[in-house]
Amino acid sequence: MEYRKKSGWDSYLPAEGLLFWHIDYNQTAWDNNEPNNYTGTNQTASSHMRMYLQPLSGYTTTPGTAFTSGSFDPLTWAGSRIDRAITGITKTSDSISFKIMGGSVVNPVETPRILAGVINGTLQFPVIASGAETAKTLNIRTTDISGDLTLTVNGANAALFSASVQSISMTAANSASGVNIIITYKPLAGGAHTAILTISGGGLTPEKIIELRGSATE
Repeated sequence: MEYRKKSGWDSYLPAEGLLFWHIDYNQTAWDNNEPNNYTGTNQTASSHMRMYLQPLSGYTTTPGTAFTSGSFDPLTWAGSRIDRAITGITKTSDSISFKIMGGSVVNPVETPRILAGVINGTLQFPVIASGAETAKTLNIRTTDISGDLTLTVNGANAALFSASVQSISMTAANSASGVNIIITYKPLAGGAHTAILTISGGGLTPEKIIELRGSATE
């Protein structure tokens, strides 16, 4: 498509308006430098000009003038619609406007995001005695996820850490307040312990990785 206005070098044009180029690429025709050659006196689906300005009406006549109003629903020479209708063509003194495929606004697809109440991707537990237990509350809130979330704990000391839930519904996660989950640390011996909490699903890319850290005394 191009808008040609009768000004400057184009002031000698017979008319102004919106032009549609119809290009039906065929490598042989281009290689032979004959894209607009056709046999007989009338163009057909099998023999026609392959690069031309679209006429206002019909598909087998030479162009008359440019589009200044109305609509245009492109067809192939086989008569198939390409579903890219141009409607609402409106010309003013210095511009032209139109709608493509109805002109409706398509909402952009938002990237799913997750917010977790941890610092630098780490949930640190206080030092406790082995055999004791401590817990922390973690708020999980998402935007634009498309399915439920799955929570898994793995790693070297995964058996010492646990999450209060293994899944979070999409509705709850996407809510304004999110979801509070409880992460528990219960060491069985002294030392430093780590595990990995992975939150996945719902279209999250990448998954949310949170390191769990705890230390215990004998």
